[in-house]
Amino acid sequence: MAESKFAAVCDAGPLIHLGEIGRAGLLAQFAPLLIPQRVWNEAMSFVRPADLITEVVAVSDSNREATARRVCGKLDAGEIDCLSVCLRESPLLFLTDDLSARKEAARLGVPVRGSVGIIVRASQVGMLTLPQADEALQALGECRSLFVSRTVIELGREQLRLGGK
Repeated sequence: MAESKFAAVCDAGPLIHLGEIGRAGLLAQFAPLLIPQRVWNEAMSFVRPADLITEVVAVSDSNREATARRVCGKLDAGEIDCLSVCLRESPLLFLTDDLSARKEAARLGVPVRGSVGIIVRASQVGMLTLPQADEALQALGECRSLFVSRTVIELGREQLRLGGK
């Protein structure tokens, strides 16, 4: 059963990691998919699939500084820009694989999902069959650019078996 698309802000991690395993097209489940200019520059190796609609957005210095003052942990500039967009345009989903950024997003009340969750949701909305989603999770677990524990991959596989419930 397909769900409607919803807006998200994407950090470099999912762009790079899903791209590395040939599944960047799964980001099309989010629309619009907003990417701060700084993140887009960071993910220059990302090859955007033709059907993926992205909007590169600017973050003003004042928004960036205001968000940086609210952040408790050490985040890089791209992650701060993503959170700036999320806080300015809420409610937006924040797509990131960085653990510190995920913790800060949760603390700030910003919903967050990583590459594993993107794959699980792709199965839920009919973009992938269960075997395809399982294969994508296995590939993500072997991805050189991402450290993801076997436990996290197994949790994702369990969500697939339970239908994401």
